[in-house]
Amino acid sequence: MFDFFTYAVYLILLFTLIISTKSFARRRKPISDEITFLEETKIDFKYLSVLIFISFIVGYRYFVGVDWEGYVSDFNDFKLSLYKGFSSQYYEYGYYILTYFISEFNFGYEVLFSIVAYISWFFIFKSVHARILPMFIFFLFADEYFFWSMNGVRQFAAISFWLISIRYIIKRNLVKFILYVFLGSLFHKSLLVLIPIYYLPFNKLYNKKWWIIIYLFTVLLANVEVFSSFLRKFILFLGDSISIVNRYVRYIDSGRLESQNTALGLGFYFKIGINLLIILFSDKVIEMLPKVKIYFVLFFIGAVTFNVFYDFQLIGRFNHFFLINRALVLALIYYFLIRNLRYKLILNGVVVLYFVLFLYSIYKSSNMCNPYNLTFFQ
Repeated sequence: MFDFFTYAVYLILLFTLIISTKSFARRRKPISDEITFLEETKIDFKYLSVLIFISFIVGYRYFVGVDWEGYVSDFNDFKLSLYKGFSSQYYEYGYYILTYFISEFNFGYEVLFSIVAYISWFFIFKSVHARILPMFIFFLFADEYFFWSMNGVRQFAAISFWLISIRYIIKRNLVKFILYVFLGSLFHKSLLVLIPIYYLPFNKLYNKKWWIIIYLFTVLLANVEVFSSFLRKFILFLGDSISIVNRYVRYIDSGRLESQNTALGLGFYFKIGINLLIILFSDKVIEMLPKVKIYFVLFFIGAVTFNVFYDFQLIGRFNHFFLINRALVLALIYYFLIRNLRYKLILNGVVVLYFVLFLYSIYKSSNMCNPYNLTFFQ
């Protein structure tokens, strides 16, 4: 549906973030080598102002996000002291502690949503170089991750810690990598499963030709019925032996292991094409910054997994840890190749099509983002 206020809020937010972060980055060094690339965005007062803005929009929303009602209901139960200690509820320690103290101080759920949003976007801002950040934000919005963040609240917070932890895989700093993964797991325990990724041989795993072959093969493999039966048995097996997985076994009984009536529209096929384009362009960026291949390999894993399991909600939720890198690698490709006349038309075309997709995702109410309402007006 078309709602003028909704479009105004999201477009003002998007352009404010992009224009602001682009102007903030002018004083930062251009990315000329891997040392400058690995410099984190320093969050000063200017960045804090836009972080507060996005936290306000996310925090003071009303009935926006598929899980909004559930989170609000649980928060109200906390305020009524219906939960007797940590073991009486199912949230992780980080989210539980924030909820407990905010409810104890008699603040509303809006404060909780705002703080979690601030934490999430703070670490997302810090996870990339300032020069990359504006386009990274654009693709996060255009790829519907902003809308998803108002649904997968806790997992999006965990993803923000995951993104910054990847930088410490590149720097080979195991202590800081585990620290950020641990902090992220305080919001979503599933992040702990990714610790072994630190030891993957990314230099050997990157081979453009092989990834093209694997990607095209898995596109053809999609929708094979045998995977449904296999996944049910496999997840039940894991649930019996791994506590982190056990809590998700309920998806099978509730029918949520598989998505219901997945619509394969133009947006779906557009992203299938974009994924292939990223693989084709990846070597051109990696030639300039070899260490960024980790982002491309993680994304390739997510893209291949998506091809095979796109209709499985449980797999899809976990796969966000990999697919989130699509926004980052697209930002890298745009930053390094946009000045090349051979690629300028293609890349600008991708941006335009993504923006159209962003407008359409609002219209179709992606993750229940439309209509957007503020709590003040209720």
